[in-house]
Amino acid sequence: MRGLIAKLIGDVNQREIRKVKSMVERTNLFEEEIKALTTEALRAKTAEFRERLNIALGEQRQQLVELKAALPPNADALEQRELADAEKELFKAEQAALLELLPEAFAVVREAGCRVLRMRFGTFARGFCCGAGSGPQSAGNAPF
Repeated sequence: MRGLIAKLIGDVNQREIRKVKSMVERTNLFEEEIKALTTEALRAKTAEFRERLNIALGEQRQQLVELKAALPPNADALEQRELADAEKELFKAEQAALLELLPEAFAVVREAGCRVLRMRFGTFARGFCCGAGSGPQSAGNAPF
């Protein structure tokens, strides 16, 4: 019975692997570029990521600030709903912007781990990374 259900809707693990496979491939595209960075340039990536997020989200954040400022203290349900909708839209935009940065950011973290810890991070799980092992030998276990 379980086998039939798995064939109809697919294996949960296989679906998860398919979801992250493209993210892993996108992360790997940054590997050579990130390896070539100096230590200072690698450190500067954090500020660059923040700036890119601010550029991508600045207008929506400003609109939300203005909407909150214009909202009277005794706002009715319709006005409160408008604010809640704007907050939800900003959240969705933040999620999309972070997802766009994630592969490059992971490549930066992975390279920093290689340089500082002499260990390569190797597992990508639900958009986040986990160490593949506890030492230099972990690079051999890495699926990248």
